[in-house]
Amino acid sequence: MRSLIARVVGLAFLALALPAHATSLSETSIFELIGRADPIVVAKVLRVVDVPAGDRGQTVKVAEAEVLEWIKSGGARPKRIWYLAEGTRDADQSTAFKGEKVLLFLWIPKERIEGFDLDIAKRLASPLFWKGVKEVTGGAPLMQIGFSGHGRIPIERVVGVEYGEVGTWRVRLPPDMTTIPVEDPWMFDIDRRVPLADLIALAKRRLAPIKRAADAAKVFKLLDALDRDIEAAEAMREGVDKKDIAVLVGLLDDPAFPRRHDVAEALVWIGDAGFDALRVALVSKNVVRRRGAAFAHAWAATSEDMDPGGGCFSPSPRPIPGSAGPRRTPWVRRRSWKASMC
Repeated sequence: MRSLIARVVGLAFLALALPAHATSLSETSIFELIGRADPIVVAKVLRVVDVPAGDRGQTVKVAEAEVLEWIKSGGARPKRIWYLAEGTRDADQSTAFKGEKVLLFLWIPKERIEGFDLDIAKRLASPLFWKGVKEVTGGAPLMQIGFSGHGRIPIERVVGVEYGEVGTWRVRLPPDMTTIPVEDPWMFDIDRRVPLADLIALAKRRLAPIKRAADAAKVFKLLDALDRDIEAAEAMREGVDKKDIAVLVGLLDDPAFPRRHDVAEALVWIGDAGFDALRVALVSKNVVRRRGAAFAHAWAATSEDMDPGGGCFSPSPRPIPGSAGPRRTPWVRRRSWKASMC
């Protein structure tokens, strides 16, 4: 009881200590970070530069980092990279510290980085800033930490093993992933340390080429769209039929399938038809099928938005075909990239 009270009190103090905007950050998952980021690197920050961004002494922080390992890249792999080391909006936690080692999930903007709050927007729009960036980087692209700073995972060595510190209140991890607590007693289970080797192995497995059956081409196109282009995925939603859903449910059968978590979220994102297929699979006579459906529910249930009263959830449970009546199933979040919150 005392430990429970201490945990509640600690969380209350944490909520008061954090900026108000910090608690409003939208959640993501490690698979979402892997799928949408480009590039992904392990790097050491060499310096953080204050680049002039106005005639009144305003600056914008830009970090230079040495790449220690490339995990994902759609093009060139330079030894040094540059990225924005401060947020572009109030809730953006992007930062950098000289000398730190980090796992970075970055974006390369197609156009110039823009700010969404008035102050940073003015500084990023300053011609003086972009002139300074060109001088500092030598013309190299200026990248941005993905998902409002979620894409920065600091690395520390604990008893000879390197761990990445993941804010699990923002980034969901697989329930079976090995973690240890952080040293800060106030953070409890909010931040967890994950072996760096496990994070890298997870990313490489998730990115490995997959042999795609001809009848699954449409399904993989949908999974790719959910990773990179939600508008394209939305356009495909109406065309998803029973055959596609059956293929998705079948992909859950293989525990070694590297995109199993994506399939689980895709079934949730599809909506009623996806939920119905999972409900049926949960009572299948095929034990492998039941385990796959249970995995999908377990992964979706790690979402922070589990609340049957909300507007982002499945409808009331309906009878499972062949059953005596309705069966309560875990509530899961409907996937949406457009809004920061449900």
